[in-house]
Amino acid sequence: MTQSMVSRPLGGKQALNPWGSNKVQRTISVTNTCWELWTVAAQEVGINRSELMEVLSRKLEQLDVGAMRNELLGRPTGNP
Repeated sequence: MTQSMVSRPLGGKQALNPWGSNKVQRTISVTNTCWELWTVAAQEVGINRSELMEVLSRKLEQLDVGAMRNELLGRPTGNP
């Protein structure tokens, strides 16, 4: 695939979005519980799961993700 190739067929239009950048469909693996939590959280604010991930991702620098993960897993802070 060359740099000029895109994920849509010739002339396909990118969906407009409020972020001002192109979106590309990706595949990730998450637990069923996670998927259900994303669904509920997105529905509560009237957006889809993709938009929820966009919002959360743009706030990541303000979160201590490692400490949050350890807390959720019942591990002491500082252990990976």
